[in-house]
Amino acid sequence: LLVKGVNMGIAKPGAFPGETKIKKQEYARWFEQISEMNANALRVYTIHPPAFYEALYEYNRNSENPIYLFHGVWVNEETFLEKDNAFDPLVTDEFKEEIQRTVDLIHGNAEIEERPGHASGNYLYDVSPYLLGWILGVEWDPEAVVATNDKNPSIKGYDGAYIMAKDANPFEAWLAQMMDFTATYEAKHYEWQHPLSFTNWVTTDLLEHP
Repeated sequence: LLVKGVNMGIAKPGAFPGETKIKKQEYARWFEQISEMNANALRVYTIHPPAFYEALYEYNRNSENPIYLFHGVWVNEETFLEKDNAFDPLVTDEFKEEIQRTVDLIHGNAEIEERPGHASGNYLYDVSPYLLGWILGVEWDPEAVVATNDKNPSIKGYDGAYIMAKDANPFEAWLAQMMDFTATYEAKHYEWQHPLSFTNWVTTDLLEHP
């Protein structure tokens, strides 16, 4: 499968992202247009309203060319920046809760209560067959990443059930731990695992670009 992707945010003109104003009919129309432009995958960075998953399920059930999904898991940036430490229990516990919510809703098994600035509702449509992978986190703030490393010097890596990070800095070890938590949770509750990655950007890029 040659992945040809489209990034889809949660806002539309005239509304803020936290208002989650996109309707099912709009999602359905966009899926048709995305297919017409010969793309076959979507990346979303956070939980969308139930209408998104219902429209995607219906589109794929009725199409010879399904649209696949890379699903992000949002981290509470305010808490992360306030604590300046990914290993702070408040940061980690909140992120794990968001991971669980996201895994559950992809499998059509979630009821999310209303929270300001977040999507909510009953998620009843199982789109897990169309999921290509999880993408954890956000564009990590570099100062908070450095602070995490400085505050946890004894952490040199992570060795989990499915994911390991060898000779890693503390923040990399934390990412590995969150990825392992995702894989373990999905395996335990749904007997399935999907590929895993994490969001990144220029200031924390770990690759060399000669």
